[in-house]
Amino acid sequence: MEYQLSSTSMAPLVEISLDNNEEIQIESGAMVYHNAAVKLEGKMNSNGKGGLGGALKALGRSITSGESFFITKASAIGANGKISLAPASLGSIKEILVGQEQWKLNTGAFLVSEGGVHYIMERQKLDGALFGGTGGLFVMKTQGSGKMLISGYGDIVEIALDGTEDF
Repeated sequence: MEYQLSSTSMAPLVEISLDNNEEIQIESGAMVYHNAAVKLEGKMNSNGKGGLGGALKALGRSITSGESFFITKASAIGANGKISLAPASLGSIKEILVGQEQWKLNTGAFLVSEGGVHYIMERQKLDGALFGGTGGLFVMKTQGSGKMLISGYGDIVEIALDGTEDF
């Protein structure tokens, strides 16, 4: 997934270039435009699980994270696929590399990821969720490997933890 940010302003667009058969996952409602070499497909936001179990998983994720019940899969059906995205709120867009390191993200941070990257919802401790200002009872925990673009209202700050602090 190759991409370019339109600017570093508070309202950036990200234009993604896709090679033939390359697939990405997009937060529902984030797409601004795409060219004819991109095919879009709506799926339940259930990490590939189908049927009633998948619907329940997608519903649970939607309730706990504020993410959409559906996720959009975009794939290039030819060379030079182009798709442009914008986050739901004003702010920054940042790339994180998932794989060797896994990330915990505030709910609503997901914008787009390569096909090999997913996230699950992980419950936080009740006191941290209620009094810590950490975004609720659940956080997003990444899985897999590849690039993910996240967005946030204002700037995005990376906090490195060494395991001795409880975050």
